[in-house]
Amino acid sequence: MKTITLNVCKFSELSDSAKQRAIEDFRSVEAQADPFGRERCDTLQAFQKLLGLTVDFDQYGNYSIKYNSSWTEERLNLKGFRAVSFFWNNIGGDVFRGKYYSKYVPKNGNDYYNIHRRSKQFMVSDWPLTGVCYDGDILGPIIDFMTLKFPRKWIFSFTVEDIINKCVHAFIKACESEDEQHLSDKSIIELIEDNDWEFLEDGRIYGASLQKLEVA
Repeated sequence: MKTITLNVCKFSELSDSAKQRAIEDFRSVEAQADPFGRERCDTLQAFQKLLGLTVDFDQYGNYSIKYNSSWTEERLNLKGFRAVSFFWNNIGGDVFRGKYYSKYVPKNGNDYYNIHRRSKQFMVSDWPLTGVCYDGDILGPIIDFMTLKFPRKWIFSFTVEDIINKCVHAFIKACESEDEQHLSDKSIIELIEDNDWEFLEDGRIYGASLQKLEVA
């Protein structure tokens, strides 16, 4: 039997070089885990189904869009208010719905019951594809276009196809920005400290390091 003695440290107790190793190890693990992957895929799939298209990515991160047979060159090249009307007529009911109102009303004694409804006048788009924030990212350009939030000259410059491309581009940029923030040194240090992780003196995670030690 062999006894091995290890010095276990908190992150704040590590040397600068050991801290950097710990951060890089965590960054590698988090990048492979891709904690947001499932939700992102769900949003992208719902977007593709909504519009009748497929977004393909190559190994370099570039994308291409394939439209199903319902699309024609005429539709893709619509501009101005014809393009706005096209989106309203085809996906307006899926993207927008009445604003939700809810309140609790006294019943008997201490009991309450809930009254809720959706407005028939005030329409909102509250993550309608899957219920997560990525819906807002990918639909943002279409929603702005449909509600005329683009500068007026842009309304007459962009085609339907341009707006769809802007949606995919906005979704990619949002994911990249989130990954950059999630994998930043600051976020990783917060994650380490919040979970009270412990390390060996060289920066290796204590629990993961033990699994690699062969004690005979």
